[in-house]
Amino acid sequence: MKDLSTDRWILLKPARSVRFELRDVALTGREVVQMTDGSVWSVAHRRPDYWSHNPKAPLTVAFRTGGQFVDALEFIRNAERPYIVRELPEVAV
Repeated sequence: MKDLSTDRWILLKPARSVRFELRDVALTGREVVQMTDGSVWSVAHRRPDYWSHNPKAPLTVAFRTGGQFVDALEFIRNAERPYIVRELPEVAV
């Protein structure tokens, strides 16, 4: 399995044109997302089999900030462009 701990990915959420940088993305459960305004959100939920089975499979994540769960996003791996991020309905995690 690829070690992702040193990768830096730029994500774009079209609905708000918000750019995210995903940091510490090894499969350790310690992922955080830092927005361009400097705020840091923790990743509250992710599919643990994402990279181990299919690096192009969708990954569903819920971000948590200020104690509240917010948007759930579907991340699509694209080797030639930044991630394509599509907004999904909120999910309970």
